[in-house]
Amino acid sequence: MARLLEQQNSVVSPLLRNRALRRIVLLCDGKPAIWTAAEKLESYPMATLILDFFHATEHLSKAAEALFGKKSVPGKRWYNKNRERLRDVVGGAESAIRSMLYYLGKLKPRKESERYKTVMRVIGYFRRNLSKMAYAEFRGQGLPIGSGPVEAACKTVVGARIKRSGMRWSREGGQQVLNLRIHVLSKRWDVFWNTYFDARQAA
Repeated sequence: MARLLEQQNSVVSPLLRNRALRRIVLLCDGKPAIWTAAEKLESYPMATLILDFFHATEHLSKAAEALFGKKSVPGKRWYNKNRERLRDVVGGAESAIRSMLYYLGKLKPRKESERYKTVMRVIGYFRRNLSKMAYAEFRGQGLPIGSGPVEAACKTVVGARIKRSGMRWSREGGQQVLNLRIHVLSKRWDVFWNTYFDARQAA
């Protein structure tokens, strides 16, 4: 992951130096190691930090199971209500925390029980990432809240080009093809080529 972020930084940094970007968004899941690595990026202080919405809802689902029982109707109802609120309502993450605490109080499990620990872990996760979970505000600004398009790009960028019938690639050769392909698919070929041409001329 650190290497991937370094590669991302190598793309963004020249753009930061050469022209003003309208917006930088850093969208990752909630793994602390990812955000620790991201903090070292040149673009980090200027980026809008977003926790992947679908990772957040996975944790919400775990809380629903712990509070109401696995696959229970009340649990599904609670999950759907809070998932929608998390996505669409300002302060949705704070609201979910309050709801978890409320139902945890009604449940009154022993603090050493696994159900209690699960809900408290989810609450801690939400509290740590509150600023990255302002999904209603992010959507209102036209920003993505999920990494699905990036994951789908793995099929579009890599699978559609590298995994065709009968193809064989060395790691280095395949990477070189993909390096060029991403410029084409991102509609940044002219920018890339002009940068490459200018560097060759200056050499």
